[in-house]
Amino acid sequence: MSAVLKGDGDRERGDFLYKNGSVTYHSGTMTTLSVSQDGSYAWLSGVGDDGRTFVAHVENNIQSGKMKFTLWINGAQQDNGAVKSGTIQIQKNN
Repeated sequence: MSAVLKGDGDRERGDFLYKNGSVTYHSGTMTTLSVSQDGSYAWLSGVGDDGRTFVAHVENNIQSGKMKFTLWINGAQQDNGAVKSGTIQIQKNN
């Protein structure tokens, strides 16, 4: 899984790529990016290149040192658990 997202207070932009086994999903269209004040979790959503919508929740569990990731595509949960490989970079400038 790879996500690079940026929000400047006016709009969200970025790239989201998810691969798990035979499932590949890409979105270059972000509609929402919400980051908690302490930066420990974020919600993001958008529309995939194929027209399907997605919602993702990312949580950085500082105590365990693991990042948890949950993804829904068109409302169907695809993944829920620790991020095993990939990159998540979220920037939100206010």
